[in-house]
Amino acid sequence: MVSRSIPAAACALAVTFGALDTAFARTNALEEHFTVLTMAPNGSWGAATDISVNSAIARAIANCKTMSRESIGCGAYYTTIRGGWSLGIRCGRENIVVAAADLVEAEQAAANRERELRQVYVLDLPACARVVTVDPHGAVIAAKVVGAVPTGDANPAELKTAPSAPRVAPSMSGKSTTAAKAAGDIPVWKTITLGTYKDVNMLREDLDSLHCGVPAPGVQTAFIPGTMTPLHCALGESAAEIIGRPAFSLNRARSTVELVVLSVPELGFEGERVAVAEIYARARQLGLELCAPEVGPQLRLQYLDQPLGEFLHIAMEPIATYEGDLIDLTVANGGASLALIGSPAQSDAIVHPRVRFVFVRPTQVARHTTP
Repeated sequence: MVSRSIPAAACALAVTFGALDTAFARTNALEEHFTVLTMAPNGSWGAATDISVNSAIARAIANCKTMSRESIGCGAYYTTIRGGWSLGIRCGRENIVVAAADLVEAEQAAANRERELRQVYVLDLPACARVVTVDPHGAVIAAKVVGAVPTGDANPAELKTAPSAPRVAPSMSGKSTTAAKAAGDIPVWKTITLGTYKDVNMLREDLDSLHCGVPAPGVQTAFIPGTMTPLHCALGESAAEIIGRPAFSLNRARSTVELVVLSVPELGFEGERVAVAEIYARARQLGLELCAPEVGPQLRLQYLDQPLGEFLHIAMEPIATYEGDLIDLTVANGGASLALIGSPAQSDAIVHPRVRFVFVRPTQVARHTTP
């Protein structure tokens, strides 16, 4: 069942910022759960999947409010569906929120709505950009999906920075099929600096601020689609909690680390779902390392020009919350904020092939391969 996008008012629950809490695909049983996607007038969004439609709506609105930093608006438009695709699209200041059993059907519904807006309601409607895609398992994945039929809603930045992953044969085995390059042959994606904070409280303040701390000279900040309003930084609830845990540490001295970004197919795996443990083992075979906990927050603050709709999962050892839940981090541009989000990190987690991971390339590897 797909609901119409209708105004609604609801109270948010005090839950973890979970727009990416569903980033890890679960079992096929979730296809019987309700997935809710909501968008606020300012472009903020939240997604949640639950066996109870009311709980899913409340969680999605709560997630949206964390991104929005506003007390109202997040229940303005939403869709609900069981075992289908949900799309959130931003056209200037207009939102398109659709859901359908099939991805192509959902994209067609979005295209029809865009056409209606242009012809009847907003004649000078700006170009549209998809900011969120939720798959039938409730997983939030990249804006462009493998096998998706283009609908004209992708902007050049999306196509350049988040290219479609190679097609792979459907399989649940997660078997490694092609040898990826050695660490020294994988190009450095970004170099960041650690050790710039001595106090986790100051770090958390910058991660949840209008200006994302103090940007370095010349850094281009991302903007809310269709506006000249810079995106603020937003810190998820569970991410904020683990930053204050003993297992999270800050470097005492400044140092730089070289980062690489790899998708599941780029690591040599085939199949629709792959275990995180296998992904990390494969990365270590290549000579890559997991990220120190500080990498996630520092990347968020030093990557202010992150493309719209990009979600980068930090490959790291998870950190336990006060209640014992294991959490890791994701750096995301959800269209209304530059977010650092905590995601559940179960030992048996299975991920969608569109998930992209950030690893550390050891400096000694780079030194050996430099001419």
